[in-house]
Amino acid sequence: MRWYNILASAKSILVIGLAYSSTPLYNGSLTAPNSAPMNAPLNRAVGSLTGIYDRAFFSVIYTGFFMPLLDHLPTDGMMIGLSVNSKKQLLEHISAHAGSLTKVPARAVFDALIKRERLGSTGIGGGMAIPHAVFAELTQSVVIITTLETAVAFDARDKKPVDIVCTILGPDQADCDHLKLVSAAAKYLANGAICEALRSAKTASDIRQCFDQHHATAA
Repeated sequence: MRWYNILASAKSILVIGLAYSSTPLYNGSLTAPNSAPMNAPLNRAVGSLTGIYDRAFFSVIYTGFFMPLLDHLPTDGMMIGLSVNSKKQLLEHISAHAGSLTKVPARAVFDALIKRERLGSTGIGGGMAIPHAVFAELTQSVVIITTLETAVAFDARDKKPVDIVCTILGPDQADCDHLKLVSAAAKYLANGAICEALRSAKTASDIRQCFDQHHATAA
């Protein structure tokens, strides 16, 4: 694996974690609300990453939270009430659907998503997951929303099975925008009202409305 793939994965994990926990970022160092900065080693590690990426990718923490996913969600980019028996089968279905929406072969999508999962599960807890990957063939990001009839094990950090999946596929030349979408998805899915609405959704219109209403409220 190339070193920049490892660093990119570290970035995405950090972005998801910060978005999901709503931990603010002040003056280039991570702090907990109403508390002193976190320990020096962590700040040094964060500082190293910001140096490598010219501090640019941390801007997604501020600008990515309410980036409208609907801008990248195709009309037929939703699978509702999908019935699968495993994480692997789930990713196979998502990859096949992604292949029909993009020029990226389904097998290539599946391999990329599996490769990302091996670095660490994209299950963020609460029954939700955000699989993501980038591809040279894409010129713009694509979001696929999947709800499951029955939740499946996803190696999530809270050990709970997953029944809501937001898959994000992006161009490999638009790293910052890709991370903004991942961050936005994490923030959206941290909202309990959105998740309950997604679980109750029966149509593609219902799903779009879940995100549309939340974005309007956040704006």
